[in-house]
Amino acid sequence: METKQARRLQFGGICSIAVGILYILVGATHLLLPRGQLRGASGVDSQFFESLANNSMVFILHYWIVVILSILSVAVILSLFELLQDHRSGPVSWGVVIGLFAAGLSLLDFAYVGVKAPQLAKLFVSAPSRN
Repeated sequence: METKQARRLQFGGICSIAVGILYILVGATHLLLPRGQLRGASGVDSQFFESLANNSMVFILHYWIVVILSILSVAVILSLFELLQDHRSGPVSWGVVIGLFAAGLSLLDFAYVGVKAPQLAKLFVSAPSRN
């Protein structure tokens, strides 16, 4: 039994290191995104779709790194819960539930936008009239 727990904690530790590295990659890819593709900079407008239709490689990479990061975050949260098995109380359990829910939402959001936005951008620029 001890070895199973130790393996789960070791896996969680490896995942937490991977999450840290992936966050650095998310920051790097964010800096590489063209200004038109930064949704927070000017909102989603024609410039966003035109830029994305022109080149979406960094955008897709950025979003899929966050998807992988979100999956690994689930392992980190569950490992932390395993580590705190002697201190599992209401707040700890609620924290785990909220963390898992947030990681799941992040995973769904970034996977959906990472796939759909480039498709919508191509449809947008191929539309006959954008007036």
